[in-house]
Amino acid sequence: MSDKLLVLDFDGTMTDAEAEGAPYRQGYLEDIAILAGLEPEEVFALADRFGYRRTLMVAFSLLGTGYFLTSQATSYAAVFLS
Repeated sequence: MSDKLLVLDFDGTMTDAEAEGAPYRQGYLEDIAILAGLEPEEVFALADRFGYRRTLMVAFSLLGTGYFLTSQATSYAAVFLS
């Protein structure tokens, strides 16, 4: 199933959000590869294997958990550990 997501810009023109977001996704995955110490092709394969929606859900869940743990930190060192 391949659905296209079209977003109307402020001027009423239609935009292909996936096409415009592709360079950002590419750069993000390359950054993840550097941080994880993996080859970029491995990270691209994982992202394609698990899918866009599932990958984003995991990423935002981890981000939210990190924010919560940071808010509960009572010392400066705990902020960096969270």
